[in-house]
Amino acid sequence: MHGIRETQESEMDCMGKRLILVGLDGIGWRTTSPLIARGELPNLQNLVSKGNLAILESTIPPQSPPAWTSIFTGVNPGKHGIVDFCLREKEGFVPCLSTYRMCKTIWQLLSERGFKCIVLNDPVTFPAEPINGIMTTGMMTPPGSRNWIYPPEMLGEVDSIAGGYECDVPSNFDAVISTDPDRALKMLEVLTQKLFRVSRYIAENYEWDILATIFTTTDRFQHYWWHDQRKITAFYKTLDTMMGQYLKYAVRKNADLIVVSDHGFGPARQVFLVNTWLESVGLTSYAKSLFSRSISKLGFSKKQIDRNKPTVPKLFSKLPHTLQQVIRNVLPEDEIYLDTRHSPAFAKTSLGVFVNEQEQIESVANRLREATDKTGGRVFEKVFYSHEVLNGSYLYRAPELFLQPFDGYDISPWRQTSPSVRTGVHRPEGIMIHCGAIVDQPGRILGRIRPWDVTACILEIFGIPVPDYFDGKPKLSVA
Repeated sequence: MHGIRETQESEMDCMGKRLILVGLDGIGWRTTSPLIARGELPNLQNLVSKGNLAILESTIPPQSPPAWTSIFTGVNPGKHGIVDFCLREKEGFVPCLSTYRMCKTIWQLLSERGFKCIVLNDPVTFPAEPINGIMTTGMMTPPGSRNWIYPPEMLGEVDSIAGGYECDVPSNFDAVISTDPDRALKMLEVLTQKLFRVSRYIAENYEWDILATIFTTTDRFQHYWWHDQRKITAFYKTLDTMMGQYLKYAVRKNADLIVVSDHGFGPARQVFLVNTWLESVGLTSYAKSLFSRSISKLGFSKKQIDRNKPTVPKLFSKLPHTLQQVIRNVLPEDEIYLDTRHSPAFAKTSLGVFVNEQEQIESVANRLREATDKTGGRVFEKVFYSHEVLNGSYLYRAPELFLQPFDGYDISPWRQTSPSVRTGVHRPEGIMIHCGAIVDQPGRILGRIRPWDVTACILEIFGIPVPDYFDGKPKLSVA
């Protein structure tokens, strides 16, 4: 038996193919490999012994919106347009909503060919999109919205199975994590179990050709408990038990199985405030304005949002939790605001720097390469020009420079910050494991792949030619 299939399907019609895709946001070999070696994760160990393995080299920056969108579209962020949490458009800076995604997803491509798709907790799509199957949305879903499921008439059924379906962590998660970490941990565990219950129910009660379930609690968990090896191990064991269930489904349904993450994780030993540093070298400026005073009165200053939650405007409270976090990162303290018009350079999110004048880009890049922390240590391992790592019609949405810090740095765009409770941060190296009929060399190392290659591998499993516009290439078959 090769992989998890009991029979080869080389002569079967491609419509008989099935695939289970399990997304584990932020999972990397850095953590899983030692746990597998110690026998703590028997189901993942089983998959590793039978399948193809790869290091997934994430997008730059290694953030969930660009990376998952690349995994689901087959192209780099310069083509699909979701370059980061914050996008530059003619109207100014806009959030990374799926309305700005400019390529078809794998679910749409498969639906057009008649395949039934089950997509649960898609992190970067809202509202749920019409597909040939079922879709629920994830972390980009505004609190209280009812547009998180397609078809909409399934809302009550799924809500009942979950015991109250949740697309993301509760809106008070940030407050809870700083005051009651055990309660916050319970929130993540409950959210994980709800998604798994829905996934298991739909897998058993509905027809599907592809069943995709994406767990994003794995990312939140590592941000705040990276330092606690005991809790890390316990959480990973929970995931491993779930993987055992998906493995059983794969065998029963004669399906391939892909386990994939969007990036990995590493330690956060110190925070580096990139806009504060840019200000210190004369590249970023702050100002007071009538506009800033106005939004402050409306409750749109960081201080008011953080300390006076009952007065937070309804508009803010209805935003997805992930976007609320981004806004908190870049909002001014009272009337002080980031002067993006007159600053030579500035950051809107953590790992990208916008440069207003073309002739200054090289100079700003060189200064960032030499940036040091309070101890004199250099902060950034690499500073990329956006055109070096992205290509496509939507490159203009990206900052001119992307930052890759050395291991241990948590980069923040805030001007000032309270002591951080985050002990883990994104790192570029994620994972991919594939088990299935075309695994003729179990344990084969595929090397490094990019997020857009995952999409091409999915088409490869279904026997569908890869479109010419794809950046991704099939990686599973042995030439």
